[in-house]
Amino acid sequence: MKKITYKNRFGTLVLTPMTPYMAVSTISFDKCQEVQDNTISLECAEKVALISDNRQLQVCLPMQLQFNAGYVIHHQGASSACVCKVDIESFTSDFGMSPSQQIAYEKVNYALINHH
Repeated sequence: MKKITYKNRFGTLVLTPMTPYMAVSTISFDKCQEVQDNTISLECAEKVALISDNRQLQVCLPMQLQFNAGYVIHHQGASSACVCKVDIESFTSDFGMSPSQQIAYEKVNYALINHH
C-alpha cells in the first residue's frame, strides 16, 4: 500500500499502512497484532498530532498501555481505517518546546485568536 505523507511547519510525518483498510470496529490493541507491533510513545503521538493536525487519522491510546503509548490509524471515510507504522522524518517546535508544550501553546493561541 502507498505511504501517506504529512508535512507542515512542525515537520514531516510518513505513515506506512500495515493492514488493509477495514472496519474501525475491528481495530483494537487486543484484536490486531499489527497494532501491538506498531505502538508509539506518547511524545511521538503528540508529534503526529502537531504535524498532521489529525487530518484523516486518529491517535489511539489504549487502556492496556495505561494511555502512555498508542498507535495510529488512517481513516478512509468514517468507518474504515488501516493501522499504520509511524515515521517522524523531522520535527521542530517553537522556541525548542516539547511536543506537549507546543500543543498547549497552540491551544492558547487558538483561543486568543478566536475569542469573541
